[in-house]
Amino acid sequence: MKKLTKTLAIIGGAALAAGLTPYHFKSDKEAGSFEIGALLWALKKTPGEEKDTYTLDLLPFLNKKEEPAEQAITEPEA
Repeated sequence: MKKLTKTLAIIGGAALAAGLTPYHFKSDKEAGSFEIGALLWALKKTPGEEKDTYTLDLLPFLNKKEEPAEQAITEPEA
């Protein structure tokens, strides 16, 4: 039982480390903005006129906005 608990703790710790490690980095030096993304969090900086805006998103895969599907163009029947 002790060995099972230790194994589960190691697996859980490795999964947590993988979820917190950033894998996506996008930077726009001209605008001064950046985006950092990981599996469990995302950070976005948007520059403003008076102050910058930082947005922290926890569990970003749950909050993804779906883009509307493209509508098919129907041709008139002859």
